Amino acid sequence: MDGTFIFSNKYNHATPNKLNTASYYDVVNFAKRISVPGFYSTGYNDNTCTPTSTLSAFNSVKAEKTIVITPISGHWRFEETNEKSIKWLKQKCGIK
Repeated sequence: MDGTFIFSNKYNHATPNKLNTASYYDVVNFAKRISVPGFYSTGYNDNTCTPTSTLSAFNSVKAEKTIVITPISGHWRFEETNEKSIKWLKQKCGIK
């Protein structure tokens, strides 16, 4: 982990101790706080956001939720999944 998404290096915040501490955070602990509808997707070959982590977080969300699992995708989505997410969003926003 290089700290790119966690701390800005502008003020030298990405110290080794802070980066080490960040590794203890698990998205599942934050997922429990989600209170709005969400569209989620995962691929079984995703090495960045592993399916086990994604599904653990998804199962912790108490709000209305939809998930698309694509067995052969990695850390990217097929156009079909993108289309499903746009359709879901339009439906939630009342757009035809």
